[in-house]
Amino acid sequence: MVGHISLDTRVELYGKKRVSWEEKQITEIPMPIEEQVVQIRKRLELFDERRLDIAQKEAAKLGRDVEPR
Repeated sequence: MVGHISLDTRVELYGKKRVSWEEKQITEIPMPIEEQVVQIRKRLELFDERRLDIAQKEAAKLGRDVEPR
């Protein structure tokens, strides 16, 4: 997510994973806000529709069919 291509070097570069807090010390767990989740799902749906539309237009130029996902 931050630009690393290979996960093989993570231990060499960053060291071993260790836990900073015990589970019983973690009292607050963040929860997603439902309104924001709905909003992002709509955006993803629109993105997928747009991507399919673009693929269909490109396929039409080449005389091919595109199957929706």
